[in-house]
Amino acid sequence: MESKHETLGLDALKRLAEGATRGKWGIRAGEDYLHEVRTWPDNGQEDWVVADCGAGQCGIDDAAYVAAMNPAMALALIERVRVAEDRLTKLGVRPEHVVMVTPQRRTRGNRAQGR
Repeated sequence: MESKHETLGLDALKRLAEGATRGKWGIRAGEDYLHEVRTWPDNGQEDWVVADCGAGQCGIDDAAYVAAMNPAMALALIERVRVAEDRLTKLGVRPEHVVMVTPQRRTRGNRAQGR
């Protein structure tokens, strides 16, 4: 039987996060080389490159995102989702019936645009 979390892929994501390198994740950015996501493992091993994200602003933005969404962050977010789902269930609300509302932002011409 499939768990309620499997529909969101949380169980699979949790397994991946638990299998990934524990420790600090960060970026090494520079103008003359690819922006790298690096990890400094908790077990004392030497740091290494997790991903090369390309050069330029896109590369540094991608690297910053990947480093920020490290295994510890993924596990923390999964736990928050599960706690929220459990609270909804205790209130008699089925979590799959909750609709996420995307905030609207105003653009030129006063047209609302989802972001």
